[in-house]
Amino acid sequence: MILALLRHTAAISSSEVYLPDDRRVLTECGRTHAAALRPALSRFAPDAVWCSPLRRAVETWTLAGTGLGLDARLRKDLGERSFPSLAGLTLPQIAARIGPAQTALAGVSTDLVDPPGEESVRAASRRFVAAMGSVVREAAALGAERVLVVSHGGPSSWLLCHLLGVPLERNRVFRHDQGRFHLLEVDENLTLAMAIALNTAQLPEPRGAPEPPGQFTAPFSWH
Repeated sequence: MILALLRHTAAISSSEVYLPDDRRVLTECGRTHAAALRPALSRFAPDAVWCSPLRRAVETWTLAGTGLGLDARLRKDLGERSFPSLAGLTLPQIAARIGPAQTALAGVSTDLVDPPGEESVRAASRRFVAAMGSVVREAAALGAERVLVVSHGGPSSWLLCHLLGVPLERNRVFRHDQGRFHLLEVDENLTLAMAIALNTAQLPEPRGAPEPPGQFTAPFSWH
């Protein structure tokens, strides 16, 4: 089974306030980028699609998947970590709640912090890996050979750590830019056969389809 993990395109963010997920819609640039993914997804021709229910992921799929004739299956456990207790707070308010050091680390990566009462990064990783195991089993039962999952940068890095035996603390070594794909070959038990390409803008044709010269190359890349 070929698994394509797509990170959503650019969503609105704020350097002053922690925005709740329901306000993080795609920017105009993000919408344009998502629509520009249509040719790549058309070439890839997924048999089935799963998607995080967060708005930035759903909007990416809605724009990118136009014309494929597929409905995405939404799963809450495919979502990114979020911190509802911090929603709407300013940076000084967040620093007062979790401390200046943790606030500074969150500016580097939210995977470096575990606010009290919120889902920890380890719990989130276990949740996402379990969800992906369920996805590939369901896909196999459907006879799907090419599967698209639209999700987020954190979850995709957690999955790669799990599949490659990399400590979770090093998860951000697996760069996953917005609107890019990780392309993996896995079996129905979510065992990795091959990391075909990481953080790529290109996707391969289905097996047996004609492939123009230079259409797709898939070197292994950590970035």
